[in-house]
Amino acid sequence: MRDNTSMIDIKQEFILPLPFRVFGFIMALAGMIALAVNAYQLIAFNTFSWWLPGSILVAAGGGIIATAHYRLRINAHENWFKIYVWILGFHQGKRESFDHIENIFVNRVVESTRMSSYTGHPSVQKEYLFKAFMKLDTGEKIHLDTDNEEHKLNSRIDIYIRQLGDAYRGQPV
Repeated sequence: MRDNTSMIDIKQEFILPLPFRVFGFIMALAGMIALAVNAYQLIAFNTFSWWLPGSILVAAGGGIIATAHYRLRINAHENWFKIYVWILGFHQGKRESFDHIENIFVNRVVESTRMSSYTGHPSVQKEYLFKAFMKLDTGEKIHLDTDNEEHKLNSRIDIYIRQLGDAYRGQPV
Protein backbone atom coordinates (compact mmCIF):
# COMPACT_ATOMS: atom_id res chain seq x y z
CA MET A 1 0.00 0.00 0.00
CA ARG A 2 1.32 3.44 -0.98
CA ASP A 3 1.71 6.21 1.60
CA ASN A 4 0.08 9.30 0.05
CA THR A 5 0.55 11.53 3.11
CA SER A 6 3.93 12.67 1.81
CA MET A 7 2.61 13.27 -1.72
CA ILE A 8 1.63 16.83 -2.61
CA ASP A 9 -0.22 17.32 -5.89
CA ILE A 10 -0.82 20.95 -6.89
CA LYS A 11 -2.97 21.99 -9.84
CA GLN A 12 -1.30 24.92 -11.52
CA GLU A 13 -2.29 27.06 -14.51
CA PHE A 14 -4.36 25.96 -17.48
CA ILE A 15 -2.45 25.68 -20.74
CA LEU A 16 -5.01 27.65 -22.75
CA PRO A 17 -6.79 30.91 -21.79
CA LEU A 18 -10.43 30.98 -20.66
CA PRO A 19 -12.07 31.75 -24.05
CA PHE A 20 -10.40 28.69 -25.60
CA ARG A 21 -11.43 26.50 -22.65
CA VAL A 22 -15.05 27.66 -22.95
CA PHE A 23 -14.91 26.82 -26.66
CA GLY A 24 -13.46 23.41 -25.77
CA PHE A 25 -16.27 22.74 -23.31
CA ILE A 26 -18.89 23.69 -25.93
CA MET A 27 -17.08 21.52 -28.47
CA ALA A 28 -17.07 18.53 -26.06
CA LEU A 29 -20.75 19.03 -25.28
CA ALA A 30 -21.66 19.22 -28.99
CA GLY A 31 -19.57 16.13 -29.69
CA MET A 32 -21.30 14.16 -26.93
CA ILE A 33 -24.76 15.19 -28.17
CA ALA A 34 -23.82 14.23 -31.74
CA LEU A 35 -22.40 10.95 -30.43
CA ALA A 36 -25.67 10.16 -28.62
CA VAL A 37 -27.77 10.97 -31.71
CA ASN A 38 -25.55 8.92 -34.03
CA ALA A 39 -25.39 5.99 -31.59
CA TYR A 40 -29.19 6.02 -31.37
CA GLN A 41 -29.45 5.96 -35.17
CA LEU A 42 -27.00 3.08 -35.31
CA ILE A 43 -28.86 1.05 -32.69
CA ALA A 44 -32.45 1.90 -33.63
CA PHE A 45 -32.23 2.00 -37.42
CA ASN A 46 -29.05 0.00 -38.03
CA THR A 47 -27.61 2.83 -40.14
CA PHE A 48 -23.99 3.83 -39.79
CA SER A 49 -23.06 7.46 -40.21
CA TRP A 50 -19.54 8.81 -40.56
CA TRP A 51 -20.62 11.47 -38.07
CA LEU A 52 -20.24 8.82 -35.34
CA PRO A 53 -16.42 8.67 -35.35
CA GLY A 54 -16.33 12.40 -36.12
CA SER A 55 -18.41 13.15 -33.03
CA ILE A 56 -16.04 11.05 -30.91
CA LEU A 57 -13.08 13.07 -32.20
CA VAL A 58 -14.90 16.39 -31.61
CA ALA A 59 -15.84 15.37 -28.04
CA ALA A 60 -12.30 14.20 -27.26
CA GLY A 61 -10.73 17.31 -28.80
CA GLY A 62 -13.04 19.56 -26.82
CA GLY A 63 -12.21 17.68 -23.64
CA ILE A 64 -8.50 18.09 -24.28
CA ILE A 65 -8.88 21.83 -24.93
CA ALA A 66 -11.07 22.37 -21.87
CA THR A 67 -9.08 20.38 -19.30
CA ALA A 68 -5.36 20.53 -20.18
CA HIS A 69 -3.32 22.10 -17.37
CA TYR A 70 0.03 21.95 -15.59
CA ARG A 71 0.50 20.15 -12.27
CA LEU A 72 3.30 19.83 -9.74
CA ARG A 73 3.70 16.65 -7.69
CA ILE A 74 6.15 16.55 -4.79
CA ASN A 75 7.08 13.42 -2.83
CA ALA A 76 8.60 14.64 0.43
CA HIS A 77 9.76 11.22 1.70
CA GLU A 78 11.54 10.15 -1.48
CA ASN A 79 12.68 13.74 -2.29
CA TRP A 80 11.52 14.07 -5.88
CA PHE A 81 9.22 16.37 -7.79
CA LYS A 82 7.53 16.16 -11.15
CA ILE A 83 6.17 19.01 -13.25
CA TYR A 84 3.78 17.55 -15.76
CA VAL A 85 0.99 18.29 -18.19
CA TRP A 86 -2.39 16.76 -17.31
CA ILE A 87 -4.61 16.00 -20.33
CA LEU A 88 -7.79 13.96 -19.79
CA GLY A 89 -6.15 12.08 -16.91
CA PHE A 90 -2.91 11.29 -18.74
CA HIS A 91 0.38 12.67 -17.36
CA GLN A 92 3.40 13.81 -19.35
CA GLY A 93 6.52 14.89 -17.45
CA LYS A 94 9.61 13.52 -15.74
CA ARG A 95 10.78 13.16 -12.15
CA GLU A 96 13.67 15.17 -10.78
CA SER A 97 15.39 14.59 -7.45
CA PHE A 98 16.41 17.03 -4.73
CA ASP A 99 17.98 16.77 -1.29
CA HIS A 100 15.88 19.45 0.43
CA ILE A 101 13.88 22.61 -0.20
CA GLU A 102 15.79 25.68 0.97
CA ASN A 103 13.01 28.24 0.89
CA ILE A 104 9.51 29.08 -0.29
CA PHE A 105 8.84 32.67 -1.27
CA VAL A 106 6.00 34.71 -2.79
CA ASN A 107 6.37 37.29 -5.57
CA ARG A 108 3.80 39.82 -6.73
CA VAL A 109 3.55 39.56 -10.51
CA VAL A 110 1.82 41.81 -13.02
CA GLU A 111 0.26 40.02 -15.98
CA SER A 112 -0.88 42.29 -18.77
CA THR A 113 -2.91 41.64 -21.87
CA ARG A 114 -3.00 43.99 -24.83
CA MET A 115 -6.26 44.04 -26.77
CA SER A 116 -7.50 46.05 -29.73
CA SER A 117 -11.06 47.01 -30.53
CA TYR A 118 -12.67 46.98 -33.96
CA THR A 119 -11.71 50.64 -34.37
CA GLY A 120 -8.08 49.81 -33.68
CA HIS A 121 -8.00 51.45 -30.25
CA PRO A 122 -5.55 49.48 -28.09
CA SER A 123 -6.17 48.83 -24.42
CA VAL A 124 -4.04 47.09 -21.82
CA GLN A 125 -5.58 45.03 -19.04
CA LYS A 126 -3.36 44.44 -15.99
CA GLU A 127 -3.89 41.79 -13.34
CA TYR A 128 -1.85 41.48 -10.16
CA LEU A 129 -1.17 37.92 -9.06
CA PHE A 130 0.82 36.39 -6.23
CA LYS A 131 3.02 33.46 -7.23
CA ALA A 132 4.79 31.15 -4.81
CA PHE A 133 8.10 29.54 -5.73
CA MET A 134 10.25 26.98 -3.96
CA LYS A 135 14.03 27.12 -4.09
CA LEU A 136 15.71 23.72 -4.09
CA ASP A 137 19.15 22.85 -2.76
CA THR A 138 20.32 22.68 -6.39
CA GLY A 139 19.52 26.39 -6.81
CA GLU A 140 16.59 25.67 -9.11
CA LYS A 141 13.42 27.69 -8.50
CA ILE A 142 10.12 25.89 -9.18
CA HIS A 143 6.71 27.55 -9.50
CA LEU A 144 4.58 26.20 -6.65
CA ASP A 145 1.17 27.93 -6.66
CA THR A 146 -0.70 31.09 -7.72
CA ASP A 147 -3.56 33.14 -6.30
CA ASN A 148 -5.12 36.60 -6.65
CA GLU A 149 -5.06 37.10 -2.87
CA GLU A 150 -1.83 36.87 -0.91
CA HIS A 151 -3.37 35.68 2.37
CA LYS A 152 -5.10 32.72 0.64
CA LEU A 153 -1.82 31.75 -1.01
CA ASN A 154 0.07 32.03 2.30
CA SER A 155 -2.44 29.77 4.05
CA ARG A 156 -2.01 27.12 1.35
CA ILE A 157 1.79 27.46 1.61
CA ASP A 158 1.56 26.79 5.37
CA ILE A 159 -0.28 23.55 4.56
CA TYR A 160 2.38 22.60 1.99
CA ILE A 161 5.16 23.28 4.51
CA ARG A 162 3.50 20.99 7.08
CA GLN A 163 3.12 18.27 4.42
CA LEU A 164 6.76 18.62 3.32
CA GLY A 165 8.02 17.90 6.83
CA ASP A 166 11.81 17.42 7.01
CA ALA A 167 12.25 18.07 3.28
CA TYR A 168 11.66 21.81 3.95
CA ARG A 169 14.55 23.57 5.70
CA GLY A 170 13.50 27.21 5.30
CA GLN A 171 11.61 29.64 7.48
CA PRO A 172 7.81 29.75 7.69
CA VAL A 173 6.24 32.17 5.20
